[in-house]
Amino acid sequence: MLCAAVAVVVAVAFGVVYLHVVMAQRQFALDRLDTKVSQAQSQYQRLRLQVAQLEAPSRIIATAEGKLGMREPASVTYLTATGAGGARNSQAQPAPVGATTPAPAGTPAPAGDADWPQIKSLLAGSP
Repeated sequence: MLCAAVAVVVAVAFGVVYLHVVMAQRQFALDRLDTKVSQAQSQYQRLRLQVAQLEAPSRIIATAEGKLGMREPASVTYLTATGAGGARNSQAQPAPVGATTPAPAGTPAPAGDADWPQIKSLLAGSP
């Protein structure tokens, strides 16, 4: 009877030790996953910052002017479409719903994104 009791106590002790070992191993696995998650989050933040810097209007304008040699035009000429198929009709066609009247010839070009609120209101409802 004493041997059976000692065997039970030893088995319970080994069981407790085994559970502690398993818990420690799983804690190490959790720590590794936490490290990976924080690394992925910091990389995500770095990439978001990089995207924000790359899509900044000032950077796009600087690249267009510097690397591509683009310049802002002195004036903009707006063209209007004529009748169906590009042929001129003798009768005036009504403007489509949502169409805007073109700016007169010789209108100065917009300065960067300074005119964006005005332009945005004209584009409302357009694809």
